[in-house]
Order: sequence, then C-alpha cells, then structure tokens
Amino acid sequence: MMEASFCDLQELLSSVENNALTNDIALSAFKYVWQFIDMSFRFGRMLAQIRGLKHKEMGFKNVEKALVNIEKARNYIQHLNSQVPVVSKEIYPILGAVSWASKDKQKSFTLALGALPTGTSFHSLSFDTMSKEFMDDIILNIDTFSVNLTECSKLMCSGFEYLNNWIDTNGYSSTKDIEPNIAIVPALNFDAPSKRYLRVKFDFNKRQEK
Repeated sequence: MMEASFCDLQELLSSVENNALTNDIALSAFKYVWQFIDMSFRFGRMLAQIRGLKHKEMGFKNVEKALVNIEKARNYIQHLNSQVPVVSKEIYPILGAVSWASKDKQKSFTLALGALPTGTSFHSLSFDTMSKEFMDDIILNIDTFSVNLTECSKLMCSGFEYLNNWIDTNGYSSTKDIEPNIAIVPALNFDAPSKRYLRVKFDFNKRQEK
C-alpha cells in the first residue's frame, strides 16, 4: 500500500499538467499523500520490531532516515486539532502543499487545498541553475518543514526489499503465503437456526459455522 499510494500520486500529478484541476483531483492527491505518510510510518515502526533484522544494514538505515520527516508529518496531522491554535505567523497550508515538476522540468507546480489564511506561504521546487531545470521530486510542505516524498519512497522501497530478501533467505514464507485470498460463502440453508444472524468462520482450509 505504501508503494501503491506513491505511484498513484505520481500518476495523478502528472495528469494535472494537461488537464483542468478539480476539487476531486486535489482531494485524491492529498489522500495519496497522507496514505503514503501513514503507511510509511507504520512500515518503519513494524520493521524496528522484527527480531533478527540487522540494524546496520543499509536497507534498515534507509528506513530510519526516511522516518525522520515522515514521523514529523504524521504526528503533525494526527494532532492537528491541537496544532492549529499554536501555528506560527508564517506556515504552509494546514493540510500541506505538494510541489512537483512538469515532464520537461521547465515548470514547478504547487497544489494546496482549502482556504489560505493570511501568513500562508508556498515554495516552488528547487531550480538547478546549471541544468536550467527544476528538480524531479515530489515535495510535501507541511507545518514549517518539508518532506521529499520521492526520496522517502526510494528509501522505504530499499527497506522493503531488504525485508523481503531477509524473509526469503531465512525461508520464513513462500510465494503462496503472500498470494491474495478470497472466501466465497453461498447462502446458508437452515430449517430452524438457533440464531437469526450467522457468520462463517474460516480456519485455514477448514470451514465451520459460528
């Protein structure tokens, strides 16, 4: 979900360049942003609790590096009700502002959502004065700091790859273990059921009525 959220965000933002911006597009963009922030935070915390992982490995260190600003953003939005009354005189939009570059890197777009109170500020992407183009990153500006979502996605993917390799090397799971599962239950037929509402419990390959 972490990687999927970032990919969905990339695809959506790239479509804005040639299409009219709507409230639905803006809402979807911030939905993907905060999904990525939340799932990245949860993945990082889960990784730290797995016994046997080597904390000195680059994949693990990359996740720790990404978590620095990921956690700041996650904590800010989680405690938004207490953050709003103490905002500074100059702040990014309450839900953040997302910046990205056009395909030819000659334009910087910044998207915000909702009303912009006095004191709200924006930043463009960084412009490379040597190559004469904007940096090809997706940046979230939130509160009074920024999160490079592109860099964080790469760092998190590195950690995810390290975890997968560790699981495969130690034989902790197989491809079959991570395949999607779907349980299909036909209509139940009872002459005189003891309860009006019944659920079916699935226990691995066994099925029993509950």
